[in-house]
Amino acid sequence: MLKTIGVVQIPDVAKNFDLAGVKNPQLRTLDRRRFLEEQQVEEATNPKTRMKRSVADLGVIHEVLRLRDDKKWEAIRIEKELGLADGFVKRLGNHVADIPDSRRI
Repeated sequence: MLKTIGVVQIPDVAKNFDLAGVKNPQLRTLDRRRFLEEQQVEEATNPKTRMKRSVADLGVIHEVLRLRDDKKWEAIRIEKELGLADGFVKRLGNHVADIPDSRRI
């Protein structure tokens, strides 16, 4: 049976910490993810930037690779067709390649 013991004081452990000042890699990662998500939403909803996206999800990157590698489209054409910012395809570089269907899981 549980007994009531009253209020327990924990002097230093229960302090409120300002997490913005803490050098924690996980918190920086979460902040960066939030920033990127806000940037993507802003690009998608703003009529001025909607056709010049610099942030893309995996589906868009897969489509870029398919057009570049399989269909041999020029970078300028891919960026125009998919509404991507100038230089987007160049930033992917030659090290990013699509996985052949036979190697996909």
